[in-house]
Amino acid sequence: MSRLFFFFFFQAEDGIRDAQESRGLGDVYKRQSMVEAGPADMPPPEEDMWPSEDPEPLATPQAHLLHNLYEPIEILENFSMVAPGIYRSSFPKKKHYPFLKRLRIKTILFLAHEEYPEAHIEWMQRNGLQLAQHGVSGNKEPFVEIDPDVIVMALSDLLDTRNHPVLIHCNKGKHRTGCLVGCLRKVMRWCKTSIFEEYRRHAGIKARRADQEFIELFETRRVVAQAEYLPEWLKDEWIEQTLTLDYGQNTGQL
Repeated sequence: MSRLFFFFFFQAEDGIRDAQESRGLGDVYKRQSMVEAGPADMPPPEEDMWPSEDPEPLATPQAHLLHNLYEPIEILENFSMVAPGIYRSSFPKKKHYPFLKRLRIKTILFLAHEEYPEAHIEWMQRNGLQLAQHGVSGNKEPFVEIDPDVIVMALSDLLDTRNHPVLIHCNKGKHRTGCLVGCLRKVMRWCKTSIFEEYRRHAGIKARRADQEFIELFETRRVVAQAEYLPEWLKDEWIEQTLTLDYGQNTGQL
């Protein structure tokens, strides 16, 4: 009986001839030629993508642009957008200046009796911001109550788009700011449940029953707003049921 024998010969790939553990396809293809990318195909080096800590490169306009683009931003505490062009927060600090610039704030609506810090005023003047201060006394039972007349005047400033974008704040951005925003929500015809939920979300465990009673009893028809400069998101066929609109030439701008 004849027998047939078959012999198979395999040629080892470059890089794996020696007896050793396989290190993957990289060994098989490591001897293949590579095409070097030209300068136009390569991304810019990482050090050119970010502003240098060395102040010397900032001498060029391009370096200044990169420096401003990647400038660190510190967000305000208790910050929130109330409506287009209207924001709320706690008292800003110097570290928040870049954030205010990023928001392009035009007016700061300050709800307290204390004198505004001189350093803040100087920075605002240099950057084209204006200050609207309405001295609001917080609701502290049983002797101190918010004056509704002050809230009426503050809302008139708040609803004038010539003052936008505007930032509302008191000290912590909880009670006085919460009352003003709550009264604005009544103008916007929010339901009471939503108004009080928003108030409590910002006030936290410091929520005051007196503040919520003030919002509930506030009469929005006392607020006079310039019809020409009313925010677009507030204009509808029912607005005159919640506001008194002035169609004359009186100015409400600060």
